[in-house]
Amino acid sequence: MDEAEKLADGLTDPLALKTLLGACRKFNDLERAERVANRILSIDPKDTSVYVLLSNIYASFKRFEDVKRVRQQMRDVGIRENA
Repeated sequence: MDEAEKLADGLTDPLALKTLLGACRKFNDLERAERVANRILSIDPKDTSVYVLLSNIYASFKRFEDVKRVRQQMRDVGIRENA
């Protein structure tokens, strides 16, 4: 994961970064997931998939306050949650 993140350091392609974010979920790497998600959201703050994936990662760690915070961030940037 360290090598993958170093490789992604210079990337601005959200798809490549989302792939890394997905790997963070698979390998339970919460700290890296937060860094990668923030990078993607700095490129595209309305990328729904990043919020959902990050929220799911937090939920897998039972960090439900962070899940609520991410959902609030979604609403703040104008992304509506589906019921």
